[in-house]
Order: sequence, then structure tokens, then C-alpha cells
Amino acid sequence: MMTRTPIFFRTTDQMRLEGLVAAVTQDGMSLSLISKYDAILDYYGRLLVERLRSAMPTSAVEVYFPANADALINRFNEVLADVSLQDAMAKGGNQSHGAAPKIWVVHDASALPDSEIQLLARLVQNFPAANIRVVMLLPESSQKQKLLSSFGKSVLNWEIEAPTREQAEQMLQHAREYGQESEIRALIQKIADQASASSRSKSIQSVRQNVRQSGAPQALPASTLEDALLSDSAIVAQAL
Repeated sequence: MMTRTPIFFRTTDQMRLEGLVAAVTQDGMSLSLISKYDAILDYYGRLLVERLRSAMPTSAVEVYFPANADALINRFNEVLADVSLQDAMAKGGNQSHGAAPKIWVVHDASALPDSEIQLLARLVQNFPAANIRVVMLLPESSQKQKLLSSFGKSVLNWEIEAPTREQAEQMLQHAREYGQESEIRALIQKIADQASASSRSKSIQSVRQNVRQSGAPQALPASTLEDALLSDSAIVAQAL
């Protein structure tokens, strides 16, 4: 059960989450959450897990981290141990002979080796009666996104964007009403901090590239970092 009121960047995010929860719990789909910002993945990941547990109170929603990747495979073997091979590989109606629905949430799935993501996809697809759905949290820059095709048509993607300044202000207002201002303020600050750090890094890299090409040392323009702090992603900090 949820212990706090879920607050979203946008109303459409809440609608999207509800639709994805239905797809995972009712249609047996797997899911990937993708964002440029770690704080967004953490926050929306928690909202999703809470909603999944609320929607499937009698089913297992298990959370895994890359450090215990072997536990995923061991857990799968435990599930299959209770199902005959014929039933485990059966599709459609024979799923009734399989295991109860289970949802595995994998944080920072980009840290998993390619082979383990592909193996997990094969296990999920080849043993439908095991009744396992996988939710993976991936940073936008991860090269692992290309491996999602291993899940075939059984995986949905949700790319979550950072809020605009107006959306951040509205989110803070809702947070105040529900007594959750400190949590949401910290979330927005983390997004702004990561955006600023990323912009600074890109600016410095650009100057270094210009130096290499021209062969002459150049000073970093004072306006460069100022412009970085006013990027579309970092401007949400103004809501603070």
C-alpha cells in the first residue's frame, strides 16, 4: 500500500503510469523506464513499484540491483522448479498451470552485462508459464537500450522527461498541500544539479576540442557556464 500521495511532473505522466501498470499486471508486458536524470528514474521507479504492489497485493514485486544479478537467474530457477518443463514452455491457456504472476524490478539495468540481459529476455519469452514480467530502469545514455529488442514485442518503453519550470512550480505547490514539499524540493534540486554538471562538462569538452583544432590555448568564456545553467533542463531550479 502507498504511504504517501503520488505527485507527478505532469498529469499525463500519471495517466501513462496507470496505463503501464495495467499492461504489466493484466497483459503480462515487461517495461523499461528511461530518463536522462538518475533522480527521475529513482523517483518514478518508486512510484511504479508502489502502484504495482497496490494493483497486485497477492503477487510478488521483487526489486533487484546489478550487484545481485546472479540472484535473478537463481530466482528464475526456483520458479521453474515448481513448474513442469512442458507447462513452463506452454503459451496461452496453459499458463493456468504455471506460477503466480511475478514482477522483477531491475534498478540500473545498464550495469548488467549484455549477456545477462539477453538471457533474462530469453528466459521470460521461452518460459511464459513462469509468469514473470521485468521492469528495467535505464539512463538515457545507456547503450543497453538496443538490447531491449531481445524482449520482442513483450516490452514497452517509457521515456520520462524533466519538468519545465512551470511544471516544477506546480509540482511543488501540490507537494505543499500534501506535506511532501521537502521530498519534491530535493528531487527538483537533484535534477537541476545533474543538468548543470552535464552542461558544464559539455562546454569544457567543446572548448578543448576547439583548442585541439586551432592549436592555440583559449580561455573558457565567462558566459559559457552561465548559458549552461539556463539550459532547458536546468531551468527547473528556478522553481526552488
